[in-house]
Amino acid sequence: MVEPHGLAIYPAAGRIYWANFADPVIYFANLDGSGGGELDTTGALVEQPLGLAVYPAQGRIYWANFDGGEHDIDFANLDGSGGGGTLDLTGGTVDMPR
Repeated sequence: MVEPHGLAIYPAAGRIYWANFADPVIYFANLDGSGGGELDTTGALVEQPLGLAVYPAQGRIYWANFDGGEHDIDFANLDGSGGGGTLDLTGGTVDMPR
């Protein structure tokens, strides 16, 4: 089942990004209609992703994970090189992110 959650548009790169709640992948499409694919999220957790945010200055995309006890916020590089990880949320609480 496809359940897209969260859209993030990165105009400077000409891309739109989204996640599917039941699919451990972050997808992208080129805004000029020339195709798209899966973003390399190596090193990050993608488990029932909800919401996306693009931070161009860091060259990263961020998302929240809903899965079971793994409520966290992860990231990957926008250039497709992976380089993902999980943010250190010490001192903060992530409970049922949306």
